[in-house]
Amino acid sequence: MTAAAKRREPPVINETTLGPRFGKARTQAQRLVAFSCLASVPVVAAPGLLLDNGMLWATLPPSLLLAILAFVTLRMPGPAARVLVSLALLGQCVLFNAAMLGHPMQPDAHMTYFVALTAIATLSSRPALIWAGAVVVGHHLTLALFAPSLVFLSEGLGFNMMRVAFHGVTVLLACINLMIIVHFRLLQTVYSERRAGQLEGAMGEAQQALREARRQKEEAQEATRRAEEAREDSTRARQHAEAALKEAEENARAAREAEARNAETQDRHAREVEEVIAHLQQKLSCLAQGDLTTRIDRPLPAAFADLSQSFNIGVARLEEAFAAVQEEVVSIRAQSREINDAAEDLGRRTEKQVTTLSEAAGTLQQLTTLIGEIATDTGAARTATEETRGEATSGTEVMTRTVSAMDEIEGSSSEIRKIITVIDGIAFQTNLLALNAGVEAARAGNAGRGFAVVANEVRALAQRSSEAAKEIDALINSSAGHVGRGVNLVKTTGSALDSIRQAVERTAERMQAVADATQDQSRGLSEVNAAIKELEAFTQRNAAIFEETMTANALLSETAESLASRVGEFRIGERQAARAEEAWLNEGKDRRIEQRRRA
Repeated sequence: MTAAAKRREPPVINETTLGPRFGKARTQAQRLVAFSCLASVPVVAAPGLLLDNGMLWATLPPSLLLAILAFVTLRMPGPAARVLVSLALLGQCVLFNAAMLGHPMQPDAHMTYFVALTAIATLSSRPALIWAGAVVVGHHLTLALFAPSLVFLSEGLGFNMMRVAFHGVTVLLACINLMIIVHFRLLQTVYSERRAGQLEGAMGEAQQALREARRQKEEAQEATRRAEEAREDSTRARQHAEAALKEAEENARAAREAEARNAETQDRHAREVEEVIAHLQQKLSCLAQGDLTTRIDRPLPAAFADLSQSFNIGVARLEEAFAAVQEEVVSIRAQSREINDAAEDLGRRTEKQVTTLSEAAGTLQQLTTLIGEIATDTGAARTATEETRGEATSGTEVMTRTVSAMDEIEGSSSEIRKIITVIDGIAFQTNLLALNAGVEAARAGNAGRGFAVVANEVRALAQRSSEAAKEIDALINSSAGHVGRGVNLVKTTGSALDSIRQAVERTAERMQAVADATQDQSRGLSEVNAAIKELEAFTQRNAAIFEETMTANALLSETAESLASRVGEFRIGERQAARAEEAWLNEGKDRRIEQRRRA
């Protein structure tokens, strides 16, 4: 359908064609009519109170009910609410006319009906005017027949009917004029809304044309780029680009013309929007450059007040978040340095422990070899004792050899006592080393739990070795005493040979015990040696774990430094910066205290 046909089409008057703004105006007019009903209550009550004609209590309660009805209609939708509020206002006029009973100005009270009709006309409701006119005519006709004193001063039926006819024609003409006015107002509103819709449609078409022009311009630029890539088609592509550019310019010109047609109605709004966008773009540019202290510090138009508040709140929260990130970065760097220092210290201790365990393993290996030699010597001594016991009855020569053997046994016992003393010292040192290893394992936490168990086993073995060494030393001391007494007996008398033989037997038994204890000691030292080697392996694995920890911590430190550098690009407020600086100073202070403590 063409625009001319649309203009010739008769308008349809309804809520949709009138538009929301007209609906708001109607609602405001209905509210004013309702307040007029409320203001009419004292006006209706005043004649009955002043004239003392008995109409006060006949008119006041209905007047209050009509005022309440008028306000109830404010919550009712549609034309029915406008009709009811109109009838409520006319009811107040009827009550005022009745309240003027017997007063000379009672006929003049009929002027209030015309005032009410003009107020009802502000509702722009034809049904309300029709009902209002019908109610006025019906009221005059009914009361003129049955209660003429409530309407006119005279009670002559013929004269009153002439008055009713005159008033009815007057009210009818007034209603017709008011309906014509309302009708033309409704038509003007419909045409205005239609023109506004056409204007919005033209604006939409203009925007569509502008988008089409931009699209065609982009196509022209794309064609130009392709023409540069394909030189053989450059001439044809250039012509196409020029044509597209010309078409784009024509579309842009058409869009500008359309915008010019709408400039009257949208210029002010566009300026406000441009001002807000420019200011917001400036603040966003500052924000993009890392300035988190920027704020929208000047008042914006009322439509954009929430935008200013939301922007300032969002930037403030972002500033607090980056300040918290800076504090956490400082904390991460401090903790990373502490972890690095602790890992380096623990690594040095672990290396020292590995060296100590290696030395202990070598010493235990030598001790094991020495104990084996002691066991061999003990076996030889036992063999010699057996031979001495078999040859004890052979005489002085055998006795002499026995004395010599006893001397050798005494010397061997002294050597064994020295070795046992060395074993006891080694067991004590091993116990100390195992104790230190347990302490270091406890410091290592979960990673050193198995290491602590092995250290406890080493301590137990060292304790048992020390106790066995003490027992061997006691046995050797006892054996040395017996051998000394035997030598003295052999040297002093030959008659004591029997006693010597018995002493030799006891010595053989003791030597057997010594041999057994020496073998047990050898096995125990072998187990200790194996445990030390296993402990050394665990320590080496811990050292490898510490190296991995230091590597991971170095990576964490680099990441924290990178994060601090990136966060440092943003500028925050003085309060947040002071908090970050205080955290940095506390970090340096804690680091210096830790360095002095370790020194």
